[in-house]
Amino acid sequence: MDAWKKVNSSSKESPSISIHLFEQYNIYLYYDGMASIYYGYAGLLENKEAFYSVPEGTAETVQEYVARYGTVTKHGVNSSTFAKEG
Repeated sequence: MDAWKKVNSSSKESPSISIHLFEQYNIYLYYDGMASIYYGYAGLLENKEAFYSVPEGTAETVQEYVARYGTVTKHGVNSSTFAKEG
């Protein structure tokens, strides 16, 4: 995560991959080198979403990893990932 740099806005694209960590907490990765983190339990005065620029190829690397070691469920244009246990 040291290579992730906080930015002010999200990608103009639809997310390439959605990583569901737990209820109301998701990471969205985009092929254009952007990412966003959504925290649905944020308070009224807190931001529910933060945006980052990430190293080129991050979305593709994560998709390859999950395809090999996790399970992928398609949801429209997004892929939601759930890591395998064990």
